[in-house]
Amino acid sequence: MQIIDFHFTKADRMQWPQECAACGDLAQYSARASCSIAKDLRYRVVYLGWTKHRISIEYPICERHRLLAAVLGILGQRSLVNLGIGFLITFFFLFGVGLPLVAWIASGIPLQGSPRAMISASVIFFVGFILFFWIRRSIPVKLTDVTNEAIRLRISRDKFASEFLQMNHSAATKV
Repeated sequence: MQIIDFHFTKADRMQWPQECAACGDLAQYSARASCSIAKDLRYRVVYLGWTKHRISIEYPICERHRLLAAVLGILGQRSLVNLGIGFLITFFFLFGVGLPLVAWIASGIPLQGSPRAMISASVIFFVGFILFFWIRRSIPVKLTDVTNEAIRLRISRDKFASEFLQMNHSAATKV
């Protein structure tokens, strides 16, 4: 897995190898990597306001990985919605499952309800946690940061990343 900075000001356009970003087979389709950025976050009298910018790039993908790349791209994109969902799940686990379970194990405090429900919720949370890291690692191309002059890409397949660097040598640098 390589992290690459691509500078817009130094390139005419972004060039991709004509192979699947996931496996290296012949690319017949394209997948989209997107990133939402909230800027100018300010508290208003009654609400919280911000300016939202969204950037997307398309990269080559084969027919076999087309659906997988589309689903992983949606689940793994950087956005306020995904951040909010992750915060709510973590908050629920820590305060609804984690603290009572620790208290029950550590000091024998009786729990209201069944401890099986908390243990089941913990298992579901840890499976989700593992799934989160699998998605993060399996996305062929991910936008991880965007500025006015550059984007930062994380490319999971090293050979594809090396070819991308060679094709965009004037604008791309390995981080």
